[in-house]
Amino acid sequence: MPDRRRHILIVEDAVDSLELFTLMLADDFEVTGCTSCTEALSASRARRPELVLMDIAIPEIDGFDCLKHLRALPGMDQLPAVAVTAFAYPADRARCLEQGFQAFVEKPVRDYAELRSLIQGLLGKR
Repeated sequence: MPDRRRHILIVEDAVDSLELFTLMLADDFEVTGCTSCTEALSASRARRPELVLMDIAIPEIDGFDCLKHLRALPGMDQLPAVAVTAFAYPADRARCLEQGFQAFVEKPVRDYAELRSLIQGLLGKR
């Protein structure tokens, strides 16, 4: 039987953080984890995500540009995105929202129930 959970893409270069995100969210969502924008683009071409959790400080292409590349893929121009970053100053939050992210979550994430609720809220708006 196919998995009917909503599909989310996590882009996080720290493997331990990626594993923790996956572990904490896998009961509620189908999760695809990537450590770079190149991987995220490839995974998104194979199976389109319904939402992306994006670290901003990823190698090669930062999270801002990676989101632009993802949204340039066919059918993904309205992809909901959550910035998940240790850059936690008010100016960082504002920049994330100005760059097209719908929400901002500070790392380290301390409340995964709140993160799941945020994701479900964003997916519910689609």
